[in-house]
Amino acid sequence: MQQKPPAAKRPPKTTCAAPRQKTQPAKDEAQPTLLDEAHASVFTWLAKLYDGLVGPSPSLPAKSRTRRALMASLPYQDGTYPEQALHFVNAAFAFDAMDGFPAAPDDPNAMARPDPRHGRYPFLLSTIEQRWLKTMLAQPEARFLLPRDLRADLAKTLKDVRPFDLSLFERQQLAGDDLADEENIRVLQEAVIALRDGCAIELPRTPETAERAAKVAAKAPAVRMLLPLRLRYNFRTNRYSLIAMEAGKPPVRLHVDAMRGLQCGRVMPPPVRAAAEQSYQAFLRQHRRHVRLRLANRNNARERGFALFSGFDKHSYVERDGRLGGPCLLVLYYYDFDREDLLARLLSLGGDVTVLADEKNAEAARLREELLRRYQAALPYYAADLESAGENETPTTSSATSKKDA
Repeated sequence: MQQKPPAAKRPPKTTCAAPRQKTQPAKDEAQPTLLDEAHASVFTWLAKLYDGLVGPSPSLPAKSRTRRALMASLPYQDGTYPEQALHFVNAAFAFDAMDGFPAAPDDPNAMARPDPRHGRYPFLLSTIEQRWLKTMLAQPEARFLLPRDLRADLAKTLKDVRPFDLSLFERQQLAGDDLADEENIRVLQEAVIALRDGCAIELPRTPETAERAAKVAAKAPAVRMLLPLRLRYNFRTNRYSLIAMEAGKPPVRLHVDAMRGLQCGRVMPPPVRAAAEQSYQAFLRQHRRHVRLRLANRNNARERGFALFSGFDKHSYVERDGRLGGPCLLVLYYYDFDREDLLARLLSLGGDVTVLADEKNAEAARLREELLRRYQAALPYYAADLESAGENETPTTSSATSKKDA
């Protein structure tokens, strides 16, 4: 009987998007190995399967614990070489029909769960990922995002990794929060710890908040107790803000300069945290607002507007008025605690944006009235400049006073 020659091994597909080289590599050139860079697909596949099987609550579904399912999910296998895939799966995993896992109809043997005492497989980082992590450790944000012992362990592990040269990059941002200020770093550290551990935060009252609290209660405490919900970051303004909730009150947004003196308090019971999260979600549903804006086609108003409102949910369209390059209409969605931030951004656009009136939207009317009030309050500061330029007329092209859209 003639023996069938073994099937030739199929070269693995590469995950790199670079074009194929026309010339063959030199013989002494090192070839990618199983655990090298982006070619570690098989290793990461094995690690995910293993990690999905260990622990008290395995995440790998029962239907994925059969030989047939594993062979189908094996990287670089499209069913052409089932013998090789079966050999690999049998070598990597143990199968036992008596281990309690349900068996699939097409395979009587189910996969045995590994011993959790052996721990979990670590995921290997590529060189790019290691360099990014080494670069991030040198940034001030790492001081409050990562615990001190973890930073020390990472710095020791990555001591021979070369970080990125940041002189090649430039942040298109405003000055934002001063992370060279130790107090700012400290309060952000406290906020992250409180969010991670489910703690309340204690915040000293400012003279303004103390005065408001005194009007409500004769003996208002000198410290506010709040439960943190979210830590937000605005990339454009380079500022952090904390969404927190005080008992019986709606959520508030606190910027770093308003969190000075913040301390991490006691751990709150899980039911309290769950109730606060439910209240927060209900608040978001009930206090989501929208407003319609018109961005003029001048002074880069469109580009400025989209940059200013990049962090907001929105949709836009161009008016069909027969003109080429007509104004752009923008429907903007926001929450009540973002209102002051929205007003500041609208004011920065000046007369290049118009808040459109809407009879069915009372919030639009309130925004227009508030913008008009602030413009009128600012006019005296510009009166001398207007008189010196010979322009004594009151401007009428503000974002709230356009007669055409009233």
